Amino acid sequence: MDAQVPLAGHSVRPGGYFHMVSLGLLVFLPASLFMASLCFMTFFFKELPSLVWVSISMCLGLSLLLMVVRQKYWFNLGVVCFMAVIFGTAAGLWNYQKNMDKYWAYQGQRTYSDVPPTKPALQHLDAGKIVFTADSVIDEKRTNTLVSGRTFCVAPIVAKGASGKQSLQYWAAGVDCCVKGSKFFCDDAADPKAHAGLVYLDDFTLPDYDVGEFRAAAKAMMEAQGLSGANSNDAIFVRWVKDADAAHREYWVVATNFAIIGICVYTVFTIIAGFSIHFNSRRMPPKSKMEARYGGRP
Repeated sequence: MDAQVPLAGHSVRPGGYFHMVSLGLLVFLPASLFMASLCFMTFFFKELPSLVWVSISMCLGLSLLLMVVRQKYWFNLGVVCFMAVIFGTAAGLWNYQKNMDKYWAYQGQRTYSDVPPTKPALQHLDAGKIVFTADSVIDEKRTNTLVSGRTFCVAPIVAKGASGKQSLQYWAAGVDCCVKGSKFFCDDAADPKAHAGLVYLDDFTLPDYDVGEFRAAAKAMMEAQGLSGANSNDAIFVRWVKDADAAHREYWVVATNFAIIGICVYTVFTIIAGFSIHFNSRRMPPKSKMEARYGGRP
């Protein structure tokens, strides 16, 4: 009596066992490659770029190796693994540029505390985070906007209750968070306890803003109202926040949450795809006993 064990990807005779190994590979291996590619690119690309690219190349190589196997099951497994690596790398690169690149950028910048808003900005050009004096506020009456595809909002940071025209050195800024002619309400502007700023940097790989637009908006207002202050190229623009350290850590938290959600979503996708490929393959009968024995090879 022929006790032959059917190969993965072919129909099982009545009473045959369920292909848990082949189904497990179709789910576990692509999900693992997606997770590895996404996490390597998100969390290690900054410090170990060469190792990350080597690891991703090895994952792609494994996928291509599976695809050259003549049996259909292994080809399908190679295809879903290849897609997992591509999608994982793309998602990880986006996550790195959107969040982790900013997190690492602030890690390399200095933090200044108890800074009066009249102190020359030239002394803090290497700042990543600035904690202003408790009497520092946003001058909401001098909010200015510049519409260039998106709405760029700026408002000078001044000492509360100070008389006369102050030298404007620092500006609170934001994107798409104000309306022309209205008050400045970006980030924590409405919180009276907010006196800190996360500096807008120029060297992000994929910025959500253009510091040049902030500079143009500030320059236009200063010229229109005859105000004095730092040259627009030397002025510092910040996200006005209550806790600069928390705003900095937020990039890490968002990046981590994105990675976790991405892995969960893609795992669900691989489960659906794996079951679909597996059961569709099992419903396809072999053309002959020779194909059943040798996996479709001539």
